Amino acid sequence: MCFVPGDGIIMATSKIFKWIKAVAHHSRNEQILQHLAMATKQANEGIVVCELNGTIRFVNTACARMHGYETSAELLGKSIACFYATEQLKSTVAPLIEETKNRGFALCKAEHVRKDSSTFPSHMKMTLVTSEEGKRLGFILLIADITERNQLEETLRQTTNQAKELEKQLEHFQSQINQRDQDQQDLKQQTDELANANQQLQQRIKELEQAQEALSESQDYPIDEEAEPLNTKQLERLSEMAKKLT
Repeated sequence: MCFVPGDGIIMATSKIFKWIKAVAHHSRNEQILQHLAMATKQANEGIVVCELNGTIRFVNTACARMHGYETSAELLGKSIACFYATEQLKSTVAPLIEETKNRGFALCKAEHVRKDSSTFPSHMKMTLVTSEEGKRLGFILLIADITERNQLEETLRQTTNQAKELEKQLEHFQSQINQRDQDQQDLKQQTDELANANQQLQQRIKELEQAQEALSESQDYPIDEEAEPLNTKQLERLSEMAKKLT
């Protein structure tokens, strides 16, 4: 799928575009050729100049080595199709070429094939080269190997996921700590309530024991039919003891 992102790696080589286009317009200009040779030699990106049919007419050393070739000469005269698998040519390169013809340039990500058939991810910009009269002459391709960038992005993604997972675990542990603190507070409250209830119960037992003891003392006296009736104070005392027992 072709797209137009603002990729710094590709945009940084805009001067190279100008020099290559100048060479296409003025192929005998030795000074421009020297600038082109110097620029392409120092560039880390792969640079390819091809005809409209895809035949490679120029390729820099970075591009050759990127694709597993020892020298640039090995690629001269070949088609840019050698950089792609058959399916990739249909799904990516063909639409890229058509978009370039219509817009003058196009960008896309694609899997490039090395000489040993291994592949690597790339970010590629294709620019249409025209004559001063507007005649289409060919294409310029800038190719950046984004293997390391993809690895960094994947590492960042994994690290971010790990950080999120750790954050969830931390929240879970904090929740457990909070719950434990709450449980301890509840336990303390329950302990205090039980202690208070126990204290009240002990007091109640003591009062009942005292009442029982008082009742026992009153029953130790034998009943004397001729004894004088109980006075008011004695009746009140017995009434109080009876209430305590109930």
